[in-house]
Amino acid sequence: MKIRSLMRHTVLISALCALLGVPTLAYSEAIFLIGDGYQNGAQSFTLNSVTPPLAGMEVDAGGFTGRIGPNPGPNPPTPPPIIFWCAELTQTFSFGTVYSEYTISPLSNKLLSQLFTEVGGSASATSTTERSAAFQLAVWEILFEGGTYGGLNVSSGNFQATGDAGAIAQANIWLEALNEFSPATAVLFLLSSPDHQDFVTDMASPLLLTPEPGSLALLGVGILAAMFAMRRRTQRASR
Repeated sequence: MKIRSLMRHTVLISALCALLGVPTLAYSEAIFLIGDGYQNGAQSFTLNSVTPPLAGMEVDAGGFTGRIGPNPGPNPPTPPPIIFWCAELTQTFSFGTVYSEYTISPLSNKLLSQLFTEVGGSASATSTTERSAAFQLAVWEILFEGGTYGGLNVSSGNFQATGDAGAIAQANIWLEALNEFSPATAVLFLLSSPDHQDFVTDMASPLLLTPEPGSLALLGVGILAAMFAMRRRTQRASR
C-alpha cells in the first residue's frame, strides 16, 4: 500500500508539472544566429595544430556576443544577447550577418563543463580582454588536444598558440587545475552549422526554455489515464 501511495503521489506531481506548463528543453530544427562582435575585445594569436590542420593561422581570440531566435535581425527588439565561443576553426563566420542554418543541441563534454564551472561561466570569463582571450584558447585546447587530464597546455601538444604571454599563461593555469574530480555543473549547448563555424555557449536563451504545448498536452492525457487506471485497481483491491 505504501508503494501504491508513493506511486500515486509521484504521478500527481508529474500531472501538476504538465498542467502548470513547467518548461522543458526544446530545440528547433533550425534557428537564426547573429554575432554582434566581441564581448570585451580580443587578442591576436598564431595557431598551429596537426588536427585540424592549422599552420600559422592568425586569429583573434575572445568571446562573441550575439543573439539567437526566430529571426534576431540586425536590430532585434526582443532576443537577449548570449556569449558564445568558437568551437572550430576550419570555417568562417562574420559579425552582423544573420545566419539561418544553425541548429542548437545539448553539448556533453565533461572537460568543457569543468572549465566553464571553474572560471565562473562566460560572464566571468569575459570580465577582461585578457581573460576572454585566455578562455577561448582553453576551449580550443580541450577540443583539439583530445581531452586528457594533465596534458592540457596551449604551448605544446597537438594544438599550440603563440601571442600574448599573459593570456597564454592564464589559459594554462585554468587547464592545469582541471582533474577528474573538478566540479562540472555548467550546462552547455552547441550551435552548429554545416557551412560556418560551430560555437559553444553556457547561456541558455529563453528560446531553449519554452514549454512545448503539444507534448505537454499528450503527457497530461497519458498521466491522467494512468491515474484513472491506478485508482480503479485500488478500488477493486479494497472491495
